[in-house]
Amino acid sequence: MLVMKDIKLCFYILVLLIPVLSRAQNQIPLLEYLNRIENQKSVRFNYIQQELRTLEITSFDTSQTLKKILYQVSIQLPVAFEWVDDTNIVVKRLNQFYCIKILSEDLNQTLNNVYVESQDNIIKTYQNGTVFFAGKPNTKTLKLFKEGYAVKEIEVKSLEPNDCKIIILTRQINLDEIKLVGYLTKGLNLNSDLSISLNPKEFEILAGLTQPDVLQTMQFLPGIVSLDERISNINVRGGTHDQNLFLWNGARLYQTGHFFGMISALNPSIAHQVDIYKNGSSAFYTEGLSSVVDISSTAKPLDHSEFEIFANFLETAGKADLALSDQSQLRVAGRYALSDVIDTPTFDNYFDKIFQNTEVSSINTNENLRLSSDVDLQYYDANLQFQTAFNDNTTWQINAMAISNELLFTEENINTQDQKENNLTQESYVVSTQLDKNLSENVSLSSLAYLSYYKLEGQNASALNNQLLNQTNEVIDFGVKLRSDFELSKRYKFSLGYQFNEIGIRNDNIVNIPEVEIRQKSVLQTHAGIAEFKASNFNHKLKTTLGLRANYYDKFSEFKFEPHLNMSYAISPSFDVILMAEQKHQVTAQVIDLQNDFFGVEKRRWVLADENDIPIQRLRQVEIGQVFKKKSWLLTGNVFYKKIESITSASQNFQNQLEFLKLSGDYQTYGAEFLVQKQFQNFRLWLNYTYNDSEYEFDNFSPSVFPNNFETSHQTETGLSYTTSKLKLSLSGRFFTGRPTTPINQNAPISNPDTNPDINFLDPNSDNITEYTQVNFTGSYTFLWPKFKAEIGLAILNLFNTNNTTNQFFRLNNDILEVEQIENQSLEFTPNAFFKINF
Repeated sequence: MLVMKDIKLCFYILVLLIPVLSRAQNQIPLLEYLNRIENQKSVRFNYIQQELRTLEITSFDTSQTLKKILYQVSIQLPVAFEWVDDTNIVVKRLNQFYCIKILSEDLNQTLNNVYVESQDNIIKTYQNGTVFFAGKPNTKTLKLFKEGYAVKEIEVKSLEPNDCKIIILTRQINLDEIKLVGYLTKGLNLNSDLSISLNPKEFEILAGLTQPDVLQTMQFLPGIVSLDERISNINVRGGTHDQNLFLWNGARLYQTGHFFGMISALNPSIAHQVDIYKNGSSAFYTEGLSSVVDISSTAKPLDHSEFEIFANFLETAGKADLALSDQSQLRVAGRYALSDVIDTPTFDNYFDKIFQNTEVSSINTNENLRLSSDVDLQYYDANLQFQTAFNDNTTWQINAMAISNELLFTEENINTQDQKENNLTQESYVVSTQLDKNLSENVSLSSLAYLSYYKLEGQNASALNNQLLNQTNEVIDFGVKLRSDFELSKRYKFSLGYQFNEIGIRNDNIVNIPEVEIRQKSVLQTHAGIAEFKASNFNHKLKTTLGLRANYYDKFSEFKFEPHLNMSYAISPSFDVILMAEQKHQVTAQVIDLQNDFFGVEKRRWVLADENDIPIQRLRQVEIGQVFKKKSWLLTGNVFYKKIESITSASQNFQNQLEFLKLSGDYQTYGAEFLVQKQFQNFRLWLNYTYNDSEYEFDNFSPSVFPNNFETSHQTETGLSYTTSKLKLSLSGRFFTGRPTTPINQNAPISNPDTNPDINFLDPNSDNITEYTQVNFTGSYTFLWPKFKAEIGLAILNLFNTNNTTNQFFRLNNDILEVEQIENQSLEFTPNAFFKINF
């Protein structure tokens, strides 16, 4: 027994000594550390011993570069280093400094591995939990991130010289906490539920981009690709673009592209927070079977007005954030195409890309027609936002946005000189208003109402036969969303909601010769009840979000239930596993009646489910993922199964034997996605890879199973960026296997040539076009002045001018009874210079 007591006593003593021993191993006198560096780096430090003798520091691996070691020291302690020459360095204790000390709320201990983000860079705290600044940071706020804790912002003006401001971080238990700051680039963050958050204001750089465009940025993520390089045709895990739900301040967007799909219709400078989900989304979202992109332009109150001017080779833009009072602010922003003023090489390349193999480009190939004037293409968008706080617990905002694209051209009959005006317009108008109120510390309410209007209209006048075709696709979407959140305890949160939605869609086709008038209109009302429960258990290691949504479609007198699950477990501080599953439904779709509708430029039109020709689509998806994060390494991986039932063949853009068939079927996708990222000093290197196996199943067609039109069996992307407070460089490469295509019988390309000629296709999608490869680059330099900053840069798409085929199909020329092979080509080498001024 005595021996056992001695063992226990030794054990208790050892436990008590662990913190002391740990500190002894990590915290050493600064003078001792400098001597160690002198011996290993062959340099000499000059200092006044009296100034430095009381300072202690967390020791670092001295195999790092000398510059990095000194930087780490200067963050921890109020010292500065001045180089006299290559081997002599003067160490001075700062007479004036600014400092923050970060503590844990529950343990009242200093926190290490806290990321302190300013406008220029990100700093990580070490064991003493302290960050020193030689001067006041050149930013309005500092944002603090640490895994397991709520994000906190502090105002720089609250810092006092020569005083360490105490900052207390509180534990965060919701599932939306940030898992990694700087996913691919600064401003893009990975959340613990595998969703992605984009903060455009903090965005650094991605290759090929001139601005933090959300629709371009999401294509850098595993599993997301645009096979034809169009913003308006983003494919997520084998899905079509209409299966992506785009929300702007709570209102659904039915138009996402300018330049008829080449440029994002969303002004990057107005977005404040963007959340992207491929699976495991909240039950408060419906539709969006492939992805959800939730965009909010709500910002925190300003202490002074801010302005921005931007221009590149395609457009010019401006933004004004006006601080009306301490509680109110007004934002006005707009963009306008430069094509009225000047044609740039960038504009010409975009124009050639978007109009190839359309009626616009075919006019000049017709021996009886010609364009009698230049094609006029214009686009613009405008944004207005007002937000105010009535008191500490109540806020209100109203948002409005207008988007417009217009194409005008005149075709002339060469023989008769008869001229006909043609035009194509695409426009959207969105208004939303939201009221948020905190009833208590644990109960909050939110109410939102919105109206979204979309219209695509084309007037196609023929100078050969005086035929006039007018086509219209119009959507009116009105909705109300109510939500209440109850924080039951520090570990449990419960939310209830109700949503009402009414969608009306109109499609018109009117021809004068012969007189044909087809008008279709449909309306659908949906009521939805939502319940969602969030929990954090086992010392915050297990986090669960469980939601249920019940949709009632009044037109069909039918309920559809949508369960949602998102669960993560921290096996260790560095390793998490995630399970996600959801079921969702969608009542809207974009279909193609004829490939030359709306000049073949934007040929898709929105339609509503009718449970006959167009059924309600259903998604079932399950996914298992993992996140490994240690020091500067990140590794994510996930496998998933996705099945969407009741799709229509008209929504899949078939250009083979299924083009004119009206079929209903399913598609399913098995896949795996991986990403590895390494950050070292100012460099960030990343690589992602996606494997997809996606197949259709149409029971009333033979063969019933064949590859999905949007399948990319292998997709990979890699990037390298270098960033400082002024210089930013980014280079990336993209590769994916060619999309499926349907070959023809080369021996007998035309079936029934004498009676009813048609193309003799082989099995659908039994071949693939060539692989797609592209390298992009962006570089920028920022000039900093006390009152404003300016940034200039150059972005290059397709740096090596690689010739890629993005689509291939066949057409029957009835005049000469010959099958023609049509190929759409990728964007050529396209430079785009830009500048931006903020003041």
